[in-house]
Amino acid sequence: MRNPCPQEPRLSAYLDGELTEALSAEVKSHLADCPGCRRTLEGLRHADALVRDLPPLAPSAAFDRTFWEKVDTLENQSRYRLWARPFFKGWRPVWAGAIAALAVAVMLYFGGTPPPSPEELYIAEHVEFLEDYDVIGQLEMLENFDTTDVTKGPS
Repeated sequence: MRNPCPQEPRLSAYLDGELTEALSAEVKSHLADCPGCRRTLEGLRHADALVRDLPPLAPSAAFDRTFWEKVDTLENQSRYRLWARPFFKGWRPVWAGAIAALAVAVMLYFGGTPPPSPEELYIAEHVEFLEDYDVIGQLEMLENFDTTDVTKGPS
């Protein structure tokens, strides 16, 4: 297998006249020394001549109408495929309903806050009386009393 010539990618642009004058002169001098690039350029010229000899293609009179009808059909199919098809195909609706019912049952059984204890209800009912006690202000210290060293005085 032969290594491609570094000038080979420029041959098509050279043939079409798309290169700058400097690059075009560089490719032209390279063609004098490289038989592989000359063969490739002749192949490109031959293919170009074949394509130019083809009659121009003209769409039929109904092309525009049929094209847009096909586009609309494909858009409608893709919309149906994206939204309706997953919900109405096979067992998916049944599974979705079962999972939703299970989720609601679990939330009803485990969800919510537990009811308040009688002590909490009593405190909530009589909070205005308990606000006056200094002990309530020291509640955090009383909750952590077992870790508090009472033998030390205030620091």
